[in-house]
Amino acid sequence: MQPITDTKLYAAHLEELQRRYDSALESANLEAVVIGAGQPAPIFMDDQHLPFKANPHLVQWVPLLKHPDSILCYRKGDMPDLVVFKPADFWFQNSPLPEFIKDAPLNVLTVSSGVELLEHVKKLSPRTAFIGEIREQEDSFGLKRINPQKLLDELHFGRAIKTPWEVECVRHANHLAIRGHLAAELCFNEGGSEYDIQLAFRTACRVTDEEMPYPAIVAINEHAAALHYQHLDREPGDNRSLLIDAGCAVNGYASDITRTYSDDPVFGLMIEAMHELQRELCIAAEPGADYRELHIAAHHSIAALLKEVAVIDMSPEEAVETTVSRSFFPHGLGHFLGLQVHDVGALLANAKGDEAPRPDNDPYLRLTRILEPGNVLTVEPGLYFIDMLLEKLREAPEGKHVNWGRVDELRTFGGIRIEDNLHITESGNENLTREAFAAVTAN
Repeated sequence: MQPITDTKLYAAHLEELQRRYDSALESANLEAVVIGAGQPAPIFMDDQHLPFKANPHLVQWVPLLKHPDSILCYRKGDMPDLVVFKPADFWFQNSPLPEFIKDAPLNVLTVSSGVELLEHVKKLSPRTAFIGEIREQEDSFGLKRINPQKLLDELHFGRAIKTPWEVECVRHANHLAIRGHLAAELCFNEGGSEYDIQLAFRTACRVTDEEMPYPAIVAINEHAAALHYQHLDREPGDNRSLLIDAGCAVNGYASDITRTYSDDPVFGLMIEAMHELQRELCIAAEPGADYRELHIAAHHSIAALLKEVAVIDMSPEEAVETTVSRSFFPHGLGHFLGLQVHDVGALLANAKGDEAPRPDNDPYLRLTRILEPGNVLTVEPGLYFIDMLLEKLREAPEGKHVNWGRVDELRTFGGIRIEDNLHITESGNENLTREAFAAVTAN
């Protein structure tokens, strides 16, 4: 897909942000807000810095991904001021601004010193809040209201409803990432190592490590049992299975996609079964659905699969009730997706900050809301053979219902996870990931 150039869509996005901020500022008894891009964090006792990650609250307004120390100032009812920090510097090259913002309803100013930034902030009302990370006292420009919770709760609750601009960014991020997933699958089938596969993904997407929204998980064989496996074996080995969890970002908005591959007859059929149950869960993700209930439904489906492949000899209902299923599926079904991979507002019941509680026995579920049109989220059921969880289960009374010989046969494959990104619509949802797979493979 081509880069997003629809300036009308972006202008409508900014208009919606102004409406949301006007409401949140009014609720918090504030007149204005300053949003700081942030600064690169220094490495301890070194003259280098960690990779810069811009404040997502600012990126929602303008995708300034490589402009540390810049700020956005918004006064209730006014056009936002984007103050871009461009220091006079011969060590590094200043990054260009995104082309599409030049005709946007923004006042864009450029400054080259902290004094100029401070002078701009001083023009604002005393009832101005600062949103951003504070490392030094001067980072907040003397503002006293720093990250006020009441303001953040309303903004975060509303951020769960993506504007059409935001949805298109995630859609593009899916299309970009699919190129990498197809290249990764090919590399795996040709006997590549984890390092080779990760490199194939990044090369196909033409992205650096720093530009990826999260570190790619490239797990061959038993490594797939570590949910966020972080290493990359350099040397090729006996490739029995691959779990790859990797995404891309467009204008700061992430995709988050997982696929599992194997040509083993038994494990391959399990992967196909996981695809089928995952598709059924995706269909059920519609307006009015309680995501907590979808999570419980996922446990029942995975327990049924465990029984079908003779891993357990108890009913799916018993496996869920006794928490046996959680030894094989220990994480949540999914999460909101957007400016942050695990996007904010997913546990909020309302704009006041009240929480929608997680179900009993599910402390890792990252989304507990009733789904609404505009939500963008993941659906990612998993089935794993994790030694530490299986050993606890073996010692429990319910362990007698597990076929441990079968477990040992499957343990060498690590696990399965299938993850798609959905956009909830008025009538159901769009599966952004499967649509992207179909479009990219068709070309």
